[in-house]
Amino acid sequence: MVRGPGYRAWRWPVLAIDKVNSINSPEDYLDEAVSTYCSMVAICGGNVGKARDAMLAQGKRALAGNAGQGYRRELMRALAAVAVRNM
Repeated sequence: MVRGPGYRAWRWPVLAIDKVNSINSPEDYLDEAVSTYCSMVAICGGNVGKARDAMLAQGKRALAGNAGQGYRRELMRALAAVAVRNM
């Protein structure tokens, strides 16, 4: 990976660090992540309503399958895939 001024990482943070640190429950994390991804879908002219419904459903499945703090990576992958499909 190339680093330096003007370069972006392949895995750019979706939620700001201060938001991540202040979120207490997986469900609240899901809500924040869905809101952020829906903003991206809207900017790209996608169907936000359809994307939001699909992200919430997929996100709940990801949370159900991942106990503890390990849910975030799987959740973000699932939400990103839904967002891209709806852009």
